[in-house]
Amino acid sequence: MGLYDNPLEYDKEAMVANETGTFIHEILQEFCATYCSKDKITSESEMIDDINKRIETKFTEKFGTPPLLMPLHLQKLDIKRRLETFVPLHINELNNGWSCIEFEKQIDGWRLGGFPIKMVIDRIDRHENGRIRVIDYKTGNVEDCRKSHVEGIPEEKVNNLKLLSEKLQTIPKKGNSNPGRWKNLQLPMYVLWAKETFADPTPETAYICLNKNPEK
Repeated sequence: MGLYDNPLEYDKEAMVANETGTFIHEILQEFCATYCSKDKITSESEMIDDINKRIETKFTEKFGTPPLLMPLHLQKLDIKRRLETFVPLHINELNNGWSCIEFEKQIDGWRLGGFPIKMVIDRIDRHENGRIRVIDYKTGNVEDCRKSHVEGIPEEKVNNLKLLSEKLQTIPKKGNSNPGRWKNLQLPMYVLWAKETFADPTPETAYICLNKNPEK
């Protein structure tokens, strides 16, 4: 092993955006697998402590024992703040009857219109009444997520909706009576796969946005 072959990055100054996203995904996968259903809930404070311990452990595994360089330390505090706000939301969803059944689901060999598709679904939930929900984690804010994935349809083009596949259903635009349409087909493709895989003919979709400013 060479001098720089150690996987620990003791002198790393900061994680880039995709590293931060991967780090958060890994924490959420572990946490939601532990608290996957209503009967797994403890107290909110205990679950927040748990998720913070997971963050500390993973930072130590990846970057070594503290002290961290200041940019990386601030990133850790930011991740803690984001995921602490996730905990009560997760508890609420579990109490509303949802359970987490799949994490980082690898889809390979599925075909859409004859074309082979390979993709990864961040999380799949099942409701106690049998409904299925496919979830994609995002680390931006809600409005940016909406703008990047959904667009409004101008009045003069509404009639063109008949040209779209019925499977790619239109969705309402916030504050607009006209329907919206997907401009990023990631979630619609998850839905098409889920419709073929589960008994639910109309799977639900959700983005979980882990906002940099959780209060917004």
